[in-house]
Amino acid sequence: MMQAVDLSGTWKLRGGGVEIPVRVPGDQYSALAEAGVIPDPYIGLNEQTVQVWREYDWSFSRDFELPDELLDCTEVFLRMDRIDTVAAIVLNGELIARCSNMFRSQCLPVRSHLHAGLNRLEVIFSPAHREAAARAEAAARELGMDLAAPVSDNNRLPNMNMLRKVQCHAGWDWGPCLMVCGLCGRVELQGVRAARLVSACTESHPEDSSDLTAPWRINVHVRLERVGREPQPLCLCAELVGEESVSVDLAAGSSEADLVLHVAKPKLWYPAGQGEQALYELRVRLYPVASADLPSYLSGGGSCDDELQRSLGLRKLEVIRCKDDIGESFAVSVNDRKIFCKGANWIPCDALPERQKPEVYERLLRDARAANMNMLRVWGGGQWEQDCFYELCDRLGLLLWHDCMFACMHYPATESFLADISAEIREQILRLRDHPCIALWCGDNECAGSCAGGEVPAEEAKMQNYLRFNACVGEAVRSADPTRLFWPSSPCNGEGSLVGSWHDDTTGDMHYWAVWHGSKPFESYLDVRPRFCSEFGFQSFPSLCTVNRYTEGREHDVEAPVMTLHQKQTGGNKRITRMFEHYFHHPRSFEDFLYLSQVQQALAIRTAVEYWRHSKPVCMGTLYWQLNDNWPVASWSSVDYYGQWKQLHYHAARFYAPVAVAARKIGDEVALSVVSDLPVPCRGNLRVRWMTFEGGVLSRWLFVVKLAANAPAEVVGRVAVGHLNPESGFLVIELDVDDWQGRHHAQRSTCLLRAPRNCRLAQAEVKLSVEGDDVLLSTDKPVFYLTVEAPDRPLLLSDNSVTLLPYEQLRLRILRGGPLTADQLRCRHLRQTYR
Repeated sequence: MMQAVDLSGTWKLRGGGVEIPVRVPGDQYSALAEAGVIPDPYIGLNEQTVQVWREYDWSFSRDFELPDELLDCTEVFLRMDRIDTVAAIVLNGELIARCSNMFRSQCLPVRSHLHAGLNRLEVIFSPAHREAAARAEAAARELGMDLAAPVSDNNRLPNMNMLRKVQCHAGWDWGPCLMVCGLCGRVELQGVRAARLVSACTESHPEDSSDLTAPWRINVHVRLERVGREPQPLCLCAELVGEESVSVDLAAGSSEADLVLHVAKPKLWYPAGQGEQALYELRVRLYPVASADLPSYLSGGGSCDDELQRSLGLRKLEVIRCKDDIGESFAVSVNDRKIFCKGANWIPCDALPERQKPEVYERLLRDARAANMNMLRVWGGGQWEQDCFYELCDRLGLLLWHDCMFACMHYPATESFLADISAEIREQILRLRDHPCIALWCGDNECAGSCAGGEVPAEEAKMQNYLRFNACVGEAVRSADPTRLFWPSSPCNGEGSLVGSWHDDTTGDMHYWAVWHGSKPFESYLDVRPRFCSEFGFQSFPSLCTVNRYTEGREHDVEAPVMTLHQKQTGGNKRITRMFEHYFHHPRSFEDFLYLSQVQQALAIRTAVEYWRHSKPVCMGTLYWQLNDNWPVASWSSVDYYGQWKQLHYHAARFYAPVAVAARKIGDEVALSVVSDLPVPCRGNLRVRWMTFEGGVLSRWLFVVKLAANAPAEVVGRVAVGHLNPESGFLVIELDVDDWQGRHHAQRSTCLLRAPRNCRLAQAEVKLSVEGDDVLLSTDKPVFYLTVEAPDRPLLLSDNSVTLLPYEQLRLRILRGGPLTADQLRCRHLRQTYR
């Protein structure tokens, strides 16, 4: 087996007049906060006070003993997966490399720089924003135009587009400006005797293309790097655990090989809600002998020189784009089954890399799955994620729309920049392409749109620069992974239609921001029917338990300095408040304000998703902005930084349910439609009641529901409401169906025929008690958006933000945050927020 020395752990950090321990993987800000040199940047106004620490050079260093076995190797490689960002690597006092792209790993031959006994490795970081400014000047000279990104909500520091670093490190309209530097991935020494494995990529398909149950063929392409002057026999073995193994000899000097594996009885991988996430384990091993000598070599205690392992999923995935009478469809198909993509956008899970722990990834991704999501969009202003992220998505059945890491800016099409990003993209996609969860690669986020505006000649020059840049991205993606769709940009209409497609709902994907940025009412979501909406959103504040942590229980005023600092979009708080005037009474307290902002957010996104999902198959995907936060903040997220579900996330679990009902008022009728994403048929009933706000029932209706597998939305009934007073009552809609696999699906929905501010909601007495891990709720009058929270901790319940009807008992299970007593809980509903 390859000899390796893990160099992660405790290093020494020096800079800015301090010398403290630092964990690797880690960053300078996390180390400074842990050592007490600076306060936690996420609390109070601390983000402002810690900015000075970005101005220093930082040295990460450690001493290590070199094992004798490594000195016996032909070559030793220093492997560093993620160096953020502008750095010089020094080994035993000798400069061995410089780097400035955090998305490209370093694998450096260092045998000649090592010696027996104690060695020292040091990585010296320079301030990234200074290097970005220098590159902006150089790019302007080479291109004859200024493409530097100015200071804005999305760039608290300029020129970030010039540097291959996480773009939101300099701030975004939901994130802090914390210009971290550090060693954010694996650091190790690898001893090599004859060769090392560089990559192993697979391509799989059924041997009979018309029959997915037929035996499958897996082509494995392996690349390796030889060391030493004398080529020696090498044998590659590929094993699909539990299925088949094959081996092949490598000719002298050869550095590539192809192997073929077979699966006689394939188990297919499906996204969440469509079937199992069957995975196979692939092992590729490299031996320093010919295959004929391998049995005796292994029986004599020999081991492989190198090994790669990964999980594979067998699935046929396509993006179906067909011309129709509207424009062109855009639908993801898995195993010949069109999938309605339900999900959200993903941003880095923490602004500080050291805090991006596997357990945080698991919690967030399981939260996505719990809300019935089957897709996330990895947004282009963030990062190529850690391996654990993709492995979890494979296991959970979460498809990924995956941007390349470019967002909202002009990127310079200089020769050096294009060469750098081409190498970056090839490396990252070769690392990731075997994950079954990845549905497509997208060139960038909103970069094409950034070319518009300004004088015509300048705009044309920027567009030509963008087209050169985008062509380079596309070429790199296609060469690294010809098996998936390359979508040039988001949003766009496809190749050759990169500009002017933002507001086109007939073709391609759409970002619809007229409600939030344009301040249009929620009903304007009904003005468009996107083929696939990959961004739309509405902000809210986090819950009180989160606000208490970053305000330290003080400054409970939305205009207070702390609350303003933790709102990164200019005018964001005013937008939230202004929209209250359309739908709600003005909240009477700070706590009501937080609560009502989440009610409003849930109503906005529910309005969009229900209409677009019930437009299936015209629309085949909704990914709202955004799933998560990277620090505690007012934002578009449905799960806040500390893991508290906002009300939106509970609503998402309902409007993304496998079988869902929606009501839409058309004239004097309410049309009731049901949509199913189940892979099997289902049937049952839809019961509808007109209930007064005092709790009386005036009318009842019953409709039969029969839906085919993966059925488009179907109007199953219409209710005449012209004779009813919309200010004094509402519709209670209850769906109960059984599918052909014997599973029961139930959903309750309510429909107000007026904005809540125009409804005469009744004062109600809500009772709350706790039995073990259950919260019990009852009321004497109907209450809406009834939400239970714990002011001192994140709390996850089996449901929340619900409509509770009179004289029924609702039992909610505490899933995270317990045990709790009734005195530790607070419940709030819509009528309580105003006098």
